[in-house]
Amino acid sequence: SVVTFQSNEPLTAELNGFTISGGTGTYLSAFDWTAGGGILCYSASPTIKNNKVIENTSENEGGGIACYYSSDQTIEGNTISYNSAGSTLSIGFGGGISVWSDNITIKNNTISDNSAGTNSTFGFGGGFQCASSTTGTIENNTIIGNSAGSSNTLGYGGGIACWDGSSLTIKGNIICDNSSGVLWICWPSIYYAFGGGIFLGDVPSNPPTKLINNTIAYNTVKFGYGGGIFLSFPESQIEITNSIFYKNSDYFGIGGQIAWWSGNPEPILTYCNYQLSSGVAPGAGNINEDPVFVDPSICDYHLQSTSPCIDVGNNNPVILTGLTTDIDGEDRIQNGTVDMGADEGGAPTLVELISFTAAGFRNRVAIEWETASEIDNAGFHIWRSRADNNSAEGEWIRVTEQLIPAKGGPTWGAEYTFVDRAVLPGHTCYYRLEDISYKGISTLHDPVLTRWK
Repeated sequence: SVVTFQSNEPLTAELNGFTISGGTGTYLSAFDWTAGGGILCYSASPTIKNNKVIENTSENEGGGIACYYSSDQTIEGNTISYNSAGSTLSIGFGGGISVWSDNITIKNNTISDNSAGTNSTFGFGGGFQCASSTTGTIENNTIIGNSAGSSNTLGYGGGIACWDGSSLTIKGNIICDNSSGVLWICWPSIYYAFGGGIFLGDVPSNPPTKLINNTIAYNTVKFGYGGGIFLSFPESQIEITNSIFYKNSDYFGIGGQIAWWSGNPEPILTYCNYQLSSGVAPGAGNINEDPVFVDPSICDYHLQSTSPCIDVGNNNPVILTGLTTDIDGEDRIQNGTVDMGADEGGAPTLVELISFTAAGFRNRVAIEWETASEIDNAGFHIWRSRADNNSAEGEWIRVTEQLIPAKGGPTWGAEYTFVDRAVLPGHTCYYRLEDISYKGISTLHDPVLTRWK
């Protein structure tokens, strides 16, 4: 391991602001395996904060970080990426983070592109795994692009695996684009992969596992069940609220969002956007709509202002579990009612516009505008509509190829000019201004008319 804590270090001991890379783990004779490629915490509870834990490996467990027998440990604000666990013919636990017999808080981290069990028989928790009665909170993390298992190994929980009597409160996370591996045949037995996003196995009823305000989307199981979540023998019904389940998929196509063993307690879903081929999932406040993410192709799962997930959640679980901010650190409840998912989105960009004009001359139109102030504004686009028939607005076409960067701020404005050269004289055109927030939220301003000869 690059860094080890094995001397009962308390929470006040802090590893802050380092790059941890190239580690291969520490051999633990008590378990006869190797753990903690980047960082190993054994009977210690340091705070691990604001570090880059990247490109570490471990033969067995915790490619990035491994924690054993700690108490009240915090892992916060780190980038934990491109780590792997399980490089021998055994089991890989926790490509990014692995935790045993601990009480832990994992908050505001980016956990991406880690793998568990790539070259071993099984992989548990590509991004994070916990076992042996671990408790704690997984809050406001971005867990994207992790994998458990591979093209020829079995996987449980591409993003998160919580099992063996462990119980977590999982709230405010983006859990997207993770995957778990294929089936594994050891004749006469056949084993399947479970939980592209999350695998929950043998979780107890006390304390209960809860999922609140998570965005769980585009996760896959290559040959198995439960693209979003798989539940395996929970002691009681698991409560899931204010969450988005969208475009998760499994091989058999029967448990794309959530799957569980027949006869197991079914989950309780309330105030969730839960994708089905038709109808709405049972439970108060559930909907079945396109959540209107900003751009899933680049893993941007913020909500656009037109999202049906805005202002339709249930405030009580958010208040009771102390979820005060969203994935971006903004206030969790806005406009009086919490949104579904990890992002509290939808507030329009606050741009105070002083003027917006369009003047034609020969074969071009000069568009000018001035702002008094701009809050959360990334920039502008210009749209044009030909309106030759009775001056009625026609189809709108965006004429700016790239975003015009914002120059104003919360207490000052700016002046802007854009020249549209793709027009001909003798036509009537409307122009309108669109501002785009840093979350990708669009606000369109009133159009103006220009006519020239």
